[in-house]
Amino acid sequence: MEDKKNRWAWLRRKDNNYFFPFVIVVTVGVLLWVVFLSKSSVVNWVKGAAELSRQEKLIGKYQSEIQEMDEEIAALEANRDSLEKFGRENFHLAAPGDDVYVIE
Repeated sequence: MEDKKNRWAWLRRKDNNYFFPFVIVVTVGVLLWVVFLSKSSVVNWVKGAAELSRQEKLIGKYQSEIQEMDEEIAALEANRDSLEKFGRENFHLAAPGDDVYVIE
């Protein structure tokens, strides 16, 4: 038991008054470095996770748009009348013999 007390006796010496504050300052410094300043810091991890989430949402949005366009293409290819209506509405096409009126 006496050996354990002597093992830590150097910490209780009067000339070690600056040891614990030094350890605390170094520990806080290392933590600040890890959290904010290093290249792979926690802040960068959070930013990366947010960017990844945003990109995944965009991927889902674009995949649903592609699926809708594929369905629209399939519907247009199946029926000539729907293809003609689509061309007239979206591209202002006219069939031969149609009267075209331009209003400005």
